Amino acid sequence: MKRVSIFEITLAMVVMLAGCGPRGTPAGEKLMHAYEIVAANVPYATNTSSTQFDDAELLEEDIYGRQLIGYKTWYPYIQQNIEIYLICQKTEGEYVYYYMDDCYIVRAEESEQFSEKDVLALKNSNDWDCPLDETKMSKVNIEGKQAHVMYADQSADELKAYLGLDETYGVLANGMEMLSENAQMFYGYSFLKNDERQEHCEKHYLFVCIDNEDNPVIACKEFEMTFDCQETVREFRENWEMYKTGDDSLP
Repeated sequence: MKRVSIFEITLAMVVMLAGCGPRGTPAGEKLMHAYEIVAANVPYATNTSSTQFDDAELLEEDIYGRQLIGYKTWYPYIQQNIEIYLICQKTEGEYVYYYMDDCYIVRAEESEQFSEKDVLALKNSNDWDCPLDETKMSKVNIEGKQAHVMYADQSADELKAYLGLDETYGVLANGMEMLSENAQMFYGYSFLKNDERQEHCEKHYLFVCIDNEDNPVIACKEFEMTFDCQETVREFRENWEMYKTGDDSLP
């Protein structure tokens, strides 16, 4: 009978454990810029502090270096994964560049696959195989450390104060894109604490905070939660002044 060495046993265990890991490329590694694009555009698609459950895969590149990336993440409100196809225009230094609102398509993983028509439309709206046009691009810091970013816990407190909620309610919030050097768009929700029936009475909001201690929340809109809320986000971003709550304006 052949004797098995300790080295062989150890090697076999390493191979077995490696095979138990998640499929795809964790977004926290080589494709962190994909995570930041999703965070800036898709509410609740990056609602954890870790990216270990988010898989990202580079699918294609065009002749100018644009990237078509497939991105999967767990979406709590439908209790299943969603799949996002997104296009990164370029990365440069600390920043990733993309077309706001038009940079992605999204579906529930259990629904029909993206069609060739869907992918072609995404490419066309992002100028695939055309020269780069920086005038159309938005940018976000790849490490999520944009200058003048107001942190999520601070914005949640400010939204709670704006809504006039007492201590029986809680508020959570996450940052989206910057609208100027000291103003940022957020999404968040309010919920009833200590609800024995676990019915949190959640209400969801898009809102704009400005770095101003007197009146930080300057625009707010309640919206219906859905993973495919691209047009709702677009409408609020383009028309946020209709939802202004005071006399402040973006500098």
